[in-house]
Amino acid sequence: MTGVWSGLTSLWSSAKAEIEGFVEAFRRQNTEAALSALVTPVDPFNRSPLLTPVVAALGVAGILFLSSVAAGALMAAAAALLAVYFLLTEVFGYEIDLSLPVV
Repeated sequence: MTGVWSGLTSLWSSAKAEIEGFVEAFRRQNTEAALSALVTPVDPFNRSPLLTPVVAALGVAGILFLSSVAAGALMAAAAALLAVYFLLTEVFGYEIDLSLPVV
């Protein structure tokens, strides 16, 4: 069990270091030109000055829509897990103990 715990702590620390590095890199590049480059369309779609803001807005709207679909799928999966937990504990009488070791 100790090996699993140390593996999780090393995974957590490496993920934390990656996130901190990403945030620091984002802070260094946090200029108006760098942020506008994230939503500016690429070469085939930026030829018309009239349609460039429309394409950029549709891209941002598409990202928001897809992330809301992903959040909805996560909620549906959580609801399904809660339903399985309810069936196992209340209907079939199984006892599920979720105890974490305290170090």
